[in-house]
Amino acid sequence: MSSFISPVARENITKLQYLLQNTLYTYAEIISSLGIESSKDLNDALSGAGSKSQVGDSDSNVNSRDNLKPGNKLDMNFISEKVERLGILNDQIQSHVDLLPDSSVSREELLQRIEIVNKECERVSKEIEVLFKKYDNIYTELKESLNC
Repeated sequence: MSSFISPVARENITKLQYLLQNTLYTYAEIISSLGIESSKDLNDALSGAGSKSQVGDSDSNVNSRDNLKPGNKLDMNFISEKVERLGILNDQIQSHVDLLPDSSVSREELLQRIEIVNKECERVSKEIEVLFKKYDNIYTELKESLNC
């Protein structure tokens, strides 16, 4: 069983980026185990682009190229673990996509909502000014009546 730990991030978009990077890295590991020579360029390109797994697996410190040869039983176990990890990554990606805000709101609609909120803020601000003046008048009258 793959001991995958979800990457830590404060924002959902950042966490999704990490999960997608981990997914890409896992695909590259599977491809590496299937065709070591032909996928060397892919792994070099990924490592050169800075696409690294944000969270390590328990087996991430073991170089897959050293231990895997086509047709080896370890090869199939390795691939099975990585496929299981891809399933976990996919589930986590789906759950975090659901947490993203709805982007179906058009810019015009968003600007209209902002305008409504601004008008409400102005109205409330005027109301607070009126209430403060009333409070100040009551306080002044009460203070004068107690001093007399």
